[in-house]
Amino acid sequence: MGMTRIFRQGGSFAWVMVGLMALGIGATTAMFSVINGVLWQPLAVPHPEQLVLLGESIPEEPAASAKFAYFDNPIAYLTWQREATSFTGMAALQSSTFTLTGAGRPLQLHGAKVWPNFFDVLTVHAALGRTLTAADANDATRPMVITDSLWRSAFGANPNVIGQHVGPSDSGARIVGVLPASFDLGGRSLGPMTTGYPTQYFVPLQFGRDENTGVRDAFTDFNYHVVARLKPGVTVTMAKAQLDGVQANLARAANEKLTLASIVTPLLDYTVADASQQLWLLMG
Repeated sequence: MGMTRIFRQGGSFAWVMVGLMALGIGATTAMFSVINGVLWQPLAVPHPEQLVLLGESIPEEPAASAKFAYFDNPIAYLTWQREATSFTGMAALQSSTFTLTGAGRPLQLHGAKVWPNFFDVLTVHAALGRTLTAADANDATRPMVITDSLWRSAFGANPNVIGQHVGPSDSGARIVGVLPASFDLGGRSLGPMTTGYPTQYFVPLQFGRDENTGVRDAFTDFNYHVVARLKPGVTVTMAKAQLDGVQANLARAANEKLTLASIVTPLLDYTVADASQQLWLLMG
């Protein structure tokens, strides 16, 4: 029996079935596109599988450890930088806000203070101007790198934005670079502090003097996240074992009775943790 005859006999029912099939195929294609973008390609950086989010934990305090899993302190971060060899680099960061003044009403921006090597760790280069350097940490003009979307929405994609001072005349910041349009590492990708907001700019992070004085500060000021890149061939398990050893040494040096451990989570896993189960259920 040919398809034409089926349609003649089935009438409207056959057309309803065709419509439902078309909707199903369209919905499946749309969901695949969402899953591909959210779960499989959420970080537009080279080798995103090497990026991890580092945290600290106290096994004797599981509730507190879970709540503040990715909040790190300066002493741990500086010690990890100095002693951990499992990484090609790591960068601390902290959420930040900035009031952009100029034409029109003031605009409240959300961004991050980052260790100057942040973009080296991510292997991201500026599309216009440059990214941050070590010298920027002590630059009173406060160098700032902005996203492509902010460059277009607030500055009309003006290439002369490089070197422009923004914000109040007696403070503010100086734009030194614009990131490529493909760069999208905002919101949850940078840790709990930046969740819920687009990360529109980046400025240098510098710890206060007291935070660099020694291990007496090892258990204070848990106000930073740390993003790191694993060396090729180094697994998450290997990196965690090394950081656990560093944490144990910090606890002994501080004469602490509690156990200090580390948390090493692939950034891809952390970024999509809240969305993955729901998306797969919808796909089903």
